[in-house]
Amino acid sequence: MKDKLIMVAGIGTSKMMQLLFSFYLSYIFGHSALATFVLIVTLAAAVSSIISLGSSPQIIRAGAYTEPKSYIESVIGTAFILSIIMIISLVVFLYVSQPKFFLKNFTLNDYLISTTCVSLSFILYSLFQSFLSYRQQYKALGFYSIFTYLIPFLLCILIGFFIKDAKFLIVSYCWLFIVSNAIAFFLSTKDEINYKRIILNSNRDHFFKKIFASLRVAIFGFITMLSLYLLIKFVNYSFAPQEIAVFSVGFQFFQIGVFLPSVLGSVFVPILVRNKSSSNDQKKMKLIYIFIALFWLLLSIVLVYPVFKLYGFEIKKEFILTFLIIQLCVLFSSIQAFYIQNFVATGNFGLLALVSCVWGSILLMMQIFSPANLVYSSVSLLIAYLVSNILFAIILRKKEMIVL
Repeated sequence: MKDKLIMVAGIGTSKMMQLLFSFYLSYIFGHSALATFVLIVTLAAAVSSIISLGSSPQIIRAGAYTEPKSYIESVIGTAFILSIIMIISLVVFLYVSQPKFFLKNFTLNDYLISTTCVSLSFILYSLFQSFLSYRQQYKALGFYSIFTYLIPFLLCILIGFFIKDAKFLIVSYCWLFIVSNAIAFFLSTKDEINYKRIILNSNRDHFFKKIFASLRVAIFGFITMLSLYLLIKFVNYSFAPQEIAVFSVGFQFFQIGVFLPSVLGSVFVPILVRNKSSSNDQKKMKLIYIFIALFWLLLSIVLVYPVFKLYGFEIKKEFILTFLIIQLCVLFSSIQAFYIQNFVATGNFGLLALVSCVWGSILLMMQIFSPANLVYSSVSLLIAYLVSNILFAIILRKKEMIVL
């Protein structure tokens, strides 16, 4: 139990580091620097998800295969090749879409470099996180997580004493982030994984079949992360800098709120695989996730005023509602994590993709057709989660009835 608590504390602390860095950017350089950084991180999460979410569940479920070590090496090799394809696709996407930025002197090339670094960092993080979870080395996972997030944060704060340039600090953070994740990946896997064999076998042994398997697993997560990026992009294009900053901070708090249920999947999914998703394990999971989300919601209500004063936001009804509605989404996102992890344990990735399409469609359609108001943008996220949870509950209920 102690090692799992260290893992939770480590990952929780690491997630706070990015929030603190965004606060530092906002405090020193203003809301535009914060909004730009959140946009980078959100796009990176979207483009990397097709690889990280395709690889991570496969590695965690490696115990279901007769030769788990060879299987893991195969998954990692496929992830590396898909990363090259991802970078090429990202270059094309950014130069075609021509995004705009509120941050002065921040160029498209800066955006490309920063997003590429953070994307590769997220991929490396997901690989060593899932590998250590499979190995049940939870203490190591906690410490490596702190290392990967703390080092770039501290170094950038140190650099900030000498160089007062938001663009330079953001790009530097992204470079340092990939370096710290590369070090953590190497140190956590070097004694167990044969890199030479990965490179030699990455383009052999049913290469296209492995890519298809990874894409099939990842598609549900990619749809979700892409929809969230488009939501953040819509907000960035539609509102003033302070409104964007309020939504961005609310979204960062939301990500911290949902991290614990998502990371606990590293513990619960292997248990569900071994126990064939027993009803007792499912009930325990759901209650834990609901309790975590309710605690976060209560904490958010208490913190809303201090957070607004800290960031220099106006105390307006619209801003407070936006922030709290986004935190309410943590409750339904946590329940959804319970359903997702059950379906991951049984390998039902097709159903996950279907529900994700419904979730993303509702989210984006409401953005397009609702009035241009910050509260409506947060409500669209809430309604998307409500509908997807209802769908998951119906599907899971039907599966249980079929088993009975």
